[in-house]
Amino acid sequence: MTPVFKPESGIYARSELSSVGRVCIPVGAAIVIASVVGGVYDARLLLAGMMVLFIVAPMGVLLLWLRLTSRTDMRLRLRPQRWDVTDSRLEIHFFGFDEKDENPVESMTIDLSEISGFDTIGSNYIVRTSLASAQALVVPREHLDAKSVKTLSNAVYSNLRAKDDEELA
Repeated sequence: MTPVFKPESGIYARSELSSVGRVCIPVGAAIVIASVVGGVYDARLLLAGMMVLFIVAPMGVLLLWLRLTSRTDMRLRLRPQRWDVTDSRLEIHFFGFDEKDENPVESMTIDLSEISGFDTIGSNYIVRTSLASAQALVVPREHLDAKSVKTLSNAVYSNLRAKDDEELA
C-alpha cells in the first residue's frame, strides 16, 4: 500500500497532449511558414500570421488545458489518494483535501484485466485502463514498490497477449 499522495494535473495534461501535439505542432509550423512566405508579397499576411501565432494559439492552448483538466472524471483523480496493488486488482482510495481527514471519501477497484497500458512520464507512472471513468491514472515513482510495478507491467503484458490471441483466432 502506498502512502497518501496527490497527483499533479500537469502530468495528466501531458499524457493527453502527446496525441494532440502531433497535430498542433505541424499546424502551427505551417501557419508560421505560410505567414513568412506570404509576408514577402504582402505585409498584411505576415501580420495575420503573427496574430494567429501569438493570440489565437495561446488561447487555444488554454482552452485545451481547461478541457483536459476540468472534466468531471478528473475531479476524483486529482484528489489525494492511496493505491493498493494486489495480484488480482488495483484498489485506489481517494481522500478529502483536508490533511487531517484519514478516512477515504471514495474508493475505486480496477481489475488487472482492465489495465491496457503502463508508461512513465518524468518521475511518474501512468496506468491506462479501459474504464471510462479512469482512462489514465498517475502515481509518482517513489510511491510504487518493485513488486507493484512488476504486477502492473505483467498485467499489461498478459492483457495485450490475450488481445493478440483473440485477434489471431
